[in-house]
Amino acid sequence: MVTEITGRAGPIVIAGCNAAGSTIRGTTLTGSRIEGSNLGGAVFEGATLAGAAFRACDLSGVAITGSGLVGMTIDGIAVEALLAAYRKVA
Repeated sequence: MVTEITGRAGPIVIAGCNAAGSTIRGTTLTGSRIEGSNLGGAVFEGATLAGAAFRACDLSGVAITGSGLVGMTIDGIAVEALLAAYRKVA
């Protein structure tokens, strides 16, 4: 079964549902919370995650390519500085 929500839906709650293989396109999720959800294998392409926070998340195997990293930190450490230091050594 496919359920489509289009237009101005306002705040929605999606809970306890298997939405594997779903597509979220052109949607504003500013200020939303994603809690206790499995996003394994998800692809974020052309998405804006500026100001997003990842807390207590399993990020093992995550690949970030061709993305802006200005101001991004991991445990308070600037990623740009980490990459610059790595490139000097490598």
